[in-house]
Amino acid sequence: MQRNYSIDSLKAVCAILVVFLHAKYVYQSAIIPLARCAVPCFFMISGYLLYKSGGIGTERLKRSIRHILKICVWATLLFVVWQAVFGVLTNDPLSFPSVRTMIVWVVFNQCPFGFHLWYLYAYLYVLLIVYVIDKHKKWKWLFISAPILLLASVVFYVLPFLHIELPLVCHRNFIFVGLPYFTMGALMKELWTKQLPNKLNIFGIILFATTSIIESVIWAKFGIDRGPETYLSTPLLSLSLFLLFLSLKETKPTWLSRNGERDSLYIYILHPIFFNILTLLFMRRGWQHIYSLISPFVIYVFTLAAIIILRKIKVLKS
Repeated sequence: MQRNYSIDSLKAVCAILVVFLHAKYVYQSAIIPLARCAVPCFFMISGYLLYKSGGIGTERLKRSIRHILKICVWATLLFVVWQAVFGVLTNDPLSFPSVRTMIVWVVFNQCPFGFHLWYLYAYLYVLLIVYVIDKHKKWKWLFISAPILLLASVVFYVLPFLHIELPLVCHRNFIFVGLPYFTMGALMKELWTKQLPNKLNIFGIILFATTSIIESVIWAKFGIDRGPETYLSTPLLSLSLFLLFLSLKETKPTWLSRNGERDSLYIYILHPIFFNILTLLFMRRGWQHIYSLISPFVIYVFTLAAIIILRKIKVLKS
């Protein structure tokens, strides 16, 4: 089967969106509602690429589990070291996580050494669950559960309006984000035999991007400082973006697809380090205003440059 390089291009776009999601800049309120679709798309891509008609295969899942487990280990160790180093630079020494924090890490994927590493652990848990599902040939259960889990996220969305706010980890984890979006990707492979017209996908992106921004404005009007992890429009925006790139069917690699294939994971893992470094440098130089305008672009460029250098000196795989 010929590789669809447009999926790799989507990975690159999602990596850029993740940087915009985590950086601090003056126009953040306008971008974050759109960038929320990045992680759902990553999970959908994984489900789509791994799934084949009828399942995935336990051997393939075992390889994927071993692979992501290795990534979880080295990424966590990297950020343990980085927190210690950055703590010295900022006079904020590394403290050992409490028992409660460790339990939250195990149960809800919230790694105490890197806020963004929850995605890796959520993906690991998803693969472990999918392994059991695949082994017992119960994919029907997973396909039924996906819309139920997505609907459950509506409850978390409504609670702050009722002045009830649960910790973020209760709904940003493998259960309510990882599993439903991974399953959506697999479901696209199983059922989506006829592509929607590109115009319709583009219309969906414009429509649900607009409604996402409207939702963010409504949240602000209610005086809720932290918006939801995903908006009601996020699943539809993510799906529209995914289907658009799926329909492009690039048969030859481009710079964007190569960047997505080789670098998107490393960009996701490493960008907070450059967020810390560059923020510290710009703040100490008194260039806060300039930095607030360009921070996502600078962080992305420095992260990508570091990845290229690390690959050249054989620290990272080509």
